[in-house]
Amino acid sequence: MKKVALLVLVFFVGGCGEQSKNSLGDDNLQLARKFLALASSDEKRALALDMADETFEFRWMGLLPDENGNLEPGLVLNKEGYFGEYWELVDEFLVDWTYEEIDGFGAKNGATLLLEGRSQAKHGPYNNQYAFVFKIVDGKIISIKEFNSDLLVATRVYDYQLLELNDKNL
Repeated sequence: MKKVALLVLVFFVGGCGEQSKNSLGDDNLQLARKFLALASSDEKRALALDMADETFEFRWMGLLPDENGNLEPGLVLNKEGYFGEYWELVDEFLVDWTYEEIDGFGAKNGATLLLEGRSQAKHGPYNNQYAFVFKIVDGKIISIKEFNSDLLVATRVYDYQLLELNDKNL
């Protein structure tokens, strides 16, 4: 009987303790989700400003050809450029861009969101897949790296034409 009473007491005291506290990785994943939802909304974008650190940097990790045909790294923007230039480009080139989260991963130093986006670009349907890698320190977003199909960006957004490689054009 004493063992049963002790067992009940252990379960009761254990049950009164703090219930499953979110890990830092979980918190960072929720922060990344909230940030992207706010930043991608014209009406709510200003609410995301305070979530980004003053040293915030955005990098689009794709490569596009320059005027000489050489591949150049994509956009690198500071906080002002991300909340201005980047979203102006998205609004200009991608009509009614929406996304669905496919997966998300939180870690102690950041989070990664895997998305499928849908939109109509200037030169055809733009249904891209994305990985947004967030670096987060002390509840502030320090940086985002966006990975997607630079081939789709080149052909649907900028109307670059693909050429078949052969002996004549190598």
